[in-house]
Amino acid sequence: MTLVHTEPLASPFYGTFSNSAYVWSIIKVDFIEPDPMTDLEEIDDGDGDPKTRVFGVPIAEAMEYPVVPVTVRATLSPDLSESEVPNGWTLQGGLGSDKLTRTVSRTISAGPSKTEFTFSCGGSDSGYRTTVYVYEARVGQFADEDPLPVGHSWAQYSLDENTEELVDEELRDYIDYLGFWPSISEFPENTECVGDVRLGYGAIGVHFPSGEKEYPILFSALSSALPVVKASDDSPPWYSLVNYNCTDYAIEVGELVYIYTMDTSGFTTPYDFSIWLNTN
Repeated sequence: MTLVHTEPLASPFYGTFSNSAYVWSIIKVDFIEPDPMTDLEEIDDGDGDPKTRVFGVPIAEAMEYPVVPVTVRATLSPDLSESEVPNGWTLQGGLGSDKLTRTVSRTISAGPSKTEFTFSCGGSDSGYRTTVYVYEARVGQFADEDPLPVGHSWAQYSLDENTEELVDEELRDYIDYLGFWPSISEFPENTECVGDVRLGYGAIGVHFPSGEKEYPILFSALSSALPVVKASDDSPPWYSLVNYNCTDYAIEVGELVYIYTMDTSGFTTPYDFSIWLNTN
């Protein structure tokens, strides 16, 4: 008789016959993880426990067809087919009733989601826990070409509420409208001064976009960008109407998440940015 390590110890044995000798194999859960797919990312949950894992994948875009769901799979030792898995041993969470695989929808109609997967071993919890976020992360860019008294450009990071919980609390304020302004009231007479990063509707002021565009982005890109934006808020760059203005800042907010629009060299204006956003 051969015994193989099991988790948990209360798990039932699964017996097979081999060469007329009765061999006991004790089933062990190795891991729970999604099958590889485009833009799937593993996200560090920070707890140091290899049994708890977090994954994120973007929601489908409007023209994506067919929409591929996330398939989550439990891997066991020894490797067993669906029919060989004992009664009471099953993956839990997501869509479906198979013992080893479940799915999560990525369709627009299903919307962003957070789904937790566990594995039950004959009534006992295996201790493995995998969470899949289907997220919607975007960067928006906006420009008001009105030259009187002066136009304005701004940007926006957005993220669904489920996935926002993965962002450090001190950075969540920057998942919002982001605008760069001169810090003095006599602008535009004085065209160079200390800059002022503003959030929310303060980033927009009285402006209404004459040009706008929105792009899907990866969660990893957003996670890397938010500390940079916070740093610009904590210590704003110098505002210069010609060399570094609100349009330059809005464009750079996009570049932080790998969205490249206008070239920021030279004098970039809200008028030019509005036209670019409407024609590209």
